[in-house]
Amino acid sequence: MVGSILKTPASLAWRRTTPILYSLRQALDEHRWLGFSIWTFALCSLSQRYGQAFLRWVLLRHPRRVLQGLLAYRRFLAQESRWGELVPIGVANAEVLWMTAAEAGPRFLVGLGFCQKPGDLGGRGPACPSGRFNHDCHYLEQLDADRPTAGLQNLACQQCTIRILGAAALHAGASLYIMTTALEIAEDFLLPALTENHFVAALLTLCPYSAKPIALPLLICGLKAGIATYDQGACLDYDHWLRADRGDKPERTSLPSEVLGKVLEGLEGVAEGRRGGRHFRRQPILWPGTGGNVYVPSL
Repeated sequence: MVGSILKTPASLAWRRTTPILYSLRQALDEHRWLGFSIWTFALCSLSQRYGQAFLRWVLLRHPRRVLQGLLAYRRFLAQESRWGELVPIGVANAEVLWMTAAEAGPRFLVGLGFCQKPGDLGGRGPACPSGRFNHDCHYLEQLDADRPTAGLQNLACQQCTIRILGAAALHAGASLYIMTTALEIAEDFLLPALTENHFVAALLTLCPYSAKPIALPLLICGLKAGIATYDQGACLDYDHWLRADRGDKPERTSLPSEVLGKVLEGLEGVAEGRRGGRHFRRQPILWPGTGGNVYVPSL
């Protein structure tokens, strides 16, 4: 029996071993208990490292911020019908987000999914030269804002939206982060924002399934944020999401062309009237366990 459980998706194994809790989370989501609809994600996360880290680092150490975030999260969910091309979190609309970002400088973080990198899908296209399930980007690590086409010899880089959005972020003077696991997102981005005010604003590209779960920690951390969601290759449920969190994500994600255009337009607006960076440098954020995963603009 143990062997069969280990071979099943994590949430399915969790359902088999804890049928009462599994039924409970279904009922909680169906009736939106306390006004929330992420009970499936929350309860399934209790057995995962990132869920335990949230309990230890956030819930137990910052209960007041958690309460404030929960109240803000209820207001956020109540405005779901007004979601548009960019889901606003902690701000009224995208215009306020871009205004906040323009004032934040490097404390404005653009977070992109590793799954946006090109992958070698059975020889049907060039793969990212830096690999996929990591924070690395060969192009951004060599990028010179004065010569943005210098590192475009690789065909995969030419086709990559991480390159496009990363170059726009550098021009806007924003920090850039390629998101991998939920635990590393907490260590590299969310916890430094919560404890050190290291980041005050963020633009994240995510699958629609991830938007509601990540909105809560963003609000707890007091971040002004916007989420642009993928229309292709996105995770559909918790099992898909958990596999991607472990690096098992062969599908390549992409933003709708109109959303990508709006995001680039917003970053261009942030860049107006201010001096952006010329290079990116990898900088460790002051939190235990971080390893220089954030690209910070440098002159």
